[in-house]
Amino acid sequence: MIATARDIDPSWSEALESQRKQDPAALRQKLGAQARMLIGLSMLRDRQPELYRARVDDFRVQRQIRAAVERLQQARTAGDATGEAAALAEVRDAAAREFELDVKARAHELVAMDKALKDARKRLQADIADRDARVAEVVAAAERGEMPKFGRGGEGGGAGDWWRRGEGDGPDRKSTRL
Repeated sequence: MIATARDIDPSWSEALESQRKQDPAALRQKLGAQARMLIGLSMLRDRQPELYRARVDDFRVQRQIRAAVERLQQARTAGDATGEAAALAEVRDAAAREFELDVKARAHELVAMDKALKDARKRLQADIADRDARVAEVVAAAERGEMPKFGRGGEGGGAGDWWRRGEGDGPDRKSTRL
């Protein structure tokens, strides 16, 4: 997580590392929603490096925008018209970059979703082709006095899986015997 923060902003990762050493519980509390974002990004690093890079760049620019907005507010409070104009121009430029980076990242996400849908479609077609074998497996398990496994490869998840999830008035959820 800290390595991902380093990719976004090295000074941010240094601050996180320092806080982690001093008070890990306070760090978890302080990060809140940012922790989920950092964990999500960390998971992308190896699986989808192009999307990771696009999102890291996007978050980096978002942090730059926040810093520029703070400078804008300080300049307004101080009555510094030149500083205000410079900060506002920085916000405008960074906002345009952030928009482009967000669109780029979303395009990567759509490509990944398209691939996932194509893979899911192939798995569904294979499951349909294996219908008779799957029905035979359920019947054979029932004949042996065992609770059949539902779903692809016995993964479960079918409507008849109430016994595995511990729902309803079914048998003891740890039992595999009828």
